[in-house]
Amino acid sequence: MIRAISVTLLALGALGFHFAGNATAAMLTALAALAAAFAFSRPILGNPAGVSKLPEGVTPEDIKNYRSEHPGTSVSEAIRVCARQQRG
Repeated sequence: MIRAISVTLLALGALGFHFAGNATAAMLTALAALAAAFAFSRPILGNPAGVSKLPEGVTPEDIKNYRSEHPGTSVSEAIRVCARQQRG
């Protein structure tokens, strides 16, 4: 929650600097807001190395169900776990 608030405050600060006429501070603050947003975000795909398509027997619904049961799991992690469950 604090992460989201800090990114929001940085973005609002950038807008404030922009409307105050300080373009340099506005650009630096906007850049800091973008950097914070990317730094605080969690990965969506995780480590997609070796995952080019769904393995046989694994459906998109399996992936969706696994990710809903395990919040914070990346798509590639869910694919690997579902494939392991199918194998054995």
